[in-house]
Amino acid sequence: MKFSKEVTSSRRKIRKRYFCSNSNLKRKAMVSSLSKNLREKYKLKSIPIRKDDTVRIVRGDQKGKSGKVMQCQRKNFKVLIEKITYNKKNNLNSYIPLTPSNLVIENLSMTNERKLLISKKKKYSPENE
Repeated sequence: MKFSKEVTSSRRKIRKRYFCSNSNLKRKAMVSSLSKNLREKYKLKSIPIRKDDTVRIVRGDQKGKSGKVMQCQRKNFKVLIEKITYNKKNNLNSYIPLTPSNLVIENLSMTNERKLLISKKKKYSPENE
């Protein structure tokens, strides 16, 4: 059911906006949930994924494996993880691209930008009101 007249409900237009969005909006869309320990520590449920985070795979063929994020591909909304590879026919290893929604962040790589983001999210969370 459509609530707002300013926002379209057309599937075609929504998909176009999603895939043609700029890099900053794609970063915000590439979000993974936090592990239980990190949820308790930071009082957040999810956060945008980035390079050098340690993640665990929750869904798919590689379920249960974990590793460090090597690359975040914003063009196709995929993440490459260090030890998650498959053998190609020419005996070369290639990384398996994974969707961020199928991952759980176990360890954050903290930078000044990320600390600022966490503090902003805490400030506007409904628990503080």
